[in-house]
Amino acid sequence: MKVKNCLSNNVITVERGTPLRKIIEIFKKHVFHILPVIDSQGYIAGVITLNEITSVFQPESAQIGEILKTIPFLDTLPEPDINMEYLTPEMGILVVADEIMMSKYFTVSQDDTIARAYASMKTNGTKVLMVLDGDGKFSGIIGMFDIIYSMFREKGVVE
Repeated sequence: MKVKNCLSNNVITVERGTPLRKIIEIFKKHVFHILPVIDSQGYIAGVITLNEITSVFQPESAQIGEILKTIPFLDTLPEPDINMEYLTPEMGILVVADEIMMSKYFTVSQDDTIARAYASMKTNGTKVLMVLDGDGKFSGIIGMFDIIYSMFREKGVVE
């Protein structure tokens, strides 16, 4: 079965210039954990998760945390602090998706098999992949649940 047959293509996305206030409203209104950031031509530029939103509270410690992750003998990382003194009402308008999005994300072609998508998830330690069409533009998202549901549907467990 192909990815295009089981992806979620009715995905809410934001543009690079979308303000933090709008991003938070989207996360509050909808029950999902990842928000793709799409450029003006339809290509994926990055993704926003709750981690990127909380980085607004911890500008220095987020960068330090990323550096500490590269130290192989360090087993535990310090807990991030949520520092409210950095938060101002203006940030809701001035901080935009482009500034907080994560540029590292994993993709799969809509023409790939779900077996390939599953293998990519396992290899990359993720439960969601951004799906690209034949032109490399954003087409949707496929998650672990989409794959499992498709297999159940194919075997007649669900309709």
